[in-house]
Amino acid sequence: MVRKIQKADFHFKAKAWSNIGEGAKDFVKQLIKVEPTERLSAEAAMEHTWLAEEWERTRKLSSKLSSNSSMNGEPTEGSKLVESLRAYGSSSKLRKTALMVVAHRAESKQIKEIREAFLEMDTSKEGTITLAELKAVLEQHDMSGKEIEDIFTSMDVDGAGVIGYTEFLAATVEMHGEIKSDELLEAFDRLDADDSGFISESNLKELLGSAYNAEEVKKMIADADFKKNGQVDFDEFLQLMHVKRGQDVAEVKTACPEVKVPAPDEREDTAERKSSG
Repeated sequence: MVRKIQKADFHFKAKAWSNIGEGAKDFVKQLIKVEPTERLSAEAAMEHTWLAEEWERTRKLSSKLSSNSSMNGEPTEGSKLVESLRAYGSSSKLRKTALMVVAHRAESKQIKEIREAFLEMDTSKEGTITLAELKAVLEQHDMSGKEIEDIFTSMDVDGAGVIGYTEFLAATVEMHGEIKSDELLEAFDRLDADDSGFISESNLKELLGSAYNAEEVKKMIADADFKKNGQVDFDEFLQLMHVKRGQDVAEVKTACPEVKVPAPDEREDTAERKSSG
């Protein structure tokens, strides 16, 4: 037996191999080589035809992003994903910026299913999602190519031509319900960098850095400046964050949860308690 192992002397005559396809057998043959240089590298093994086909078959069988309805009639992960992406695509840039802040601060236990969706869509295993990979999933939900491209562009915040994990998380963080009030307060506090109690153009200029565009920032403020005073307070921020597709702002205003915004000195006290704890 040892000599056979040393010589890579093997065959597939055993009964256990009778129902194994030729692709799988070839994969094994390519791995069991006496000379290390003749064996498949890890990269080449990942690209082997049999492994790629098997992965795709398994992915389709176990996909949570299927367009099919669930057995109990509840929305599937796929339908929730589509609704979330559509809502994100139609959101204002200030709302998208706030969602990015929420995404950066999200805890792993909150986003487990979103991370699984990202990994499933990232079929190339490169840590990003391409337009082709996004289309492969969303076309199952009868979305047009134009709509998918528009959503992709809205998600590609840094203009890299691919969707990074944080960008994907920002677009889907509302998949399982509205963001909690304390998370919105934390996002507002991050955007209100000078603790003035308002989000101003200067706040956004500091946040955006080299990506700052004066006209774009004016529009970001205007989109949430319901009181028309050139800045965004927390009440206005809540209205912006709770607007759904097709929902009137006035309708949201009455439904917004009441959250007290701490004064600047109270925020500092809270931050000190957190750091000391």
